[in-house]
Amino acid sequence: MRAILAALFVCAVASALSGQAHAHVRHRHHPDAAGMIAPGLIHMMRSAKHRHAAYRAMPLDAVFTPFEPGPFSMLAGAGQTVVDGAFNAGARLVRGIARGARGVARSVGEIVAHPPGCPRVAFCGCGAADKVFGAPRRDLWRAAAWFKFRRAAPGPGMVAVRAHHVFVILQSYGDGTVLAWDANSGGHQTRIHRVSLAGYSVRDPHG
Repeated sequence: MRAILAALFVCAVASALSGQAHAHVRHRHHPDAAGMIAPGLIHMMRSAKHRHAAYRAMPLDAVFTPFEPGPFSMLAGAGQTVVDGAFNAGARLVRGIARGARGVARSVGEIVAHPPGCPRVAFCGCGAADKVFGAPRRDLWRAAAWFKFRRAAPGPGMVAVRAHHVFVILQSYGDGTVLAWDANSGGHQTRIHRVSLAGYSVRDPHG
């Protein structure tokens, strides 16, 4: 019975935490929410780990104190195995949810004002031009137009361009990801968020 209750507890915690992560995805205008969820998940997992360790420290037959210990030793051992399996599965799920929450925070980022002088759709090149040069230069509205600049290493003030998109790099993390000022980054919104450079060519618009 104790093993079953422990397994149900782990499942209930995992279900609640999953609900928190999905709730964050619905509220995209709160970029820090996922960053707050992840530490909470880790804290709850550590607390569960301590409780699990305390359970394992109990004598096997203590689970069946109303009965003679001998006949129930095997059952107690099986119950402990169930609890161990449930705890390990729950811990893996919690770690996955925490990673997912951090991923959501990274991808959603902060929504900022629409770049002035730019259309409401297909405006990544226009927005990048306004951010880099202070004006929505019409010759840079097409993303492909940014390929004319020389190649460069990722860094502040550089741009990352591919066939149909371009964004401005604010900071490079040295791991293939950057903090980007990203016009038309989804839903016709402009965001500051951490993104991967995979598939992009970095260019120096000042060179």
